[in-house]
Amino acid sequence: MSSGASFVREGADGTIWVGTRDGALWFDGYRFIRPPGPHYTVNRLLALADGDVAFTIDGVLHVGGRDGFTAVDLPFGVFNLVTDESGGLMLLSRTSDLYKLQDGDVQPLALPAGVRREDVLHLQSDGETVWLRVADGAFRRQGNDWVRELQGRELRYLTAGADGRRYGAVELPIEDRGLWSWEPGGELSRLTGRVSDLIRVIAGAADGRLLVVQESGTILWKD
Repeated sequence: MSSGASFVREGADGTIWVGTRDGALWFDGYRFIRPPGPHYTVNRLLALADGDVAFTIDGVLHVGGRDGFTAVDLPFGVFNLVTDESGGLMLLSRTSDLYKLQDGDVQPLALPAGVRREDVLHLQSDGETVWLRVADGAFRRQGNDWVRELQGRELRYLTAGADGRRYGAVELPIEDRGLWSWEPGGELSRLTGRVSDLIRVIAGAADGRLLVVQESGTILWKD
């Protein structure tokens, strides 16, 4: 493999996938194989419950696996995608509209009450919880509803910890940069405070600890 890897991901069926400038490759134990499909840069790949994987190229959703990928015909460009608790795909369009794709059927989803499209920043998942980041905070998906989790502060990389607390990273203003945490319904508290704490990853580990990766490459663990 000589085209540069941007990520490594394990599919639900155990297949190891690597994103490169020439598309998504899978590893057969000896070599990397490029399935039939688009040969464009893939920077992020989402593992689906049925063993397939999904990614977007210039707003076009592609779904498939080892045998190749197919472009999904949608009436909108996709900005971001996550899987929900039912195994369906939640899609955030380039115009900040929400949709759900399941079994080939696309249905629009309502934004949280009082949220305008221009306020929507990002749709993300920590593997257990689906989050919608907005200009003044964040919402958590609960069943078919959105529950306000945070107001008055923009946090990135939102994660629900095994201890029940929520975690997120502040980038700006610089004096507030670092790792923040809160309990549902509680106040935010700052856990790290150095100006250099530009965080790029927050993830819950299998043993219940919290993994934090800074842009400098420093890795922090929280018990």
